[in-house]
Amino acid sequence: ERTNVLPRARRIRRALAAPMRGINTHQHSNEAAFDHARGAGFSFLRADIFWHQLERGGQYDFAIYDRFAELMAARGLGVLY
Repeated sequence: ERTNVLPRARRIRRALAAPMRGINTHQHSNEAAFDHARGAGFSFLRADIFWHQLERGGQYDFAIYDRFAELMAARGLGVLY
């Protein structure tokens, strides 16, 4: 099935032409704050990576950061770590 790529190409072109504005967050799961950031016109969020959440006893768990990236993608926001 062939899909029309023009609407997607237009969205990409608009996104690239738009100014990129970001904001820093220390929280990884405050969805209301993410919605407000998007509504305020921000296009990406910078998030802290806390080593004590990432590595415990030599085991690495990226689940909190994977979930954060999913929440951002659902809102059309980029992520910067």
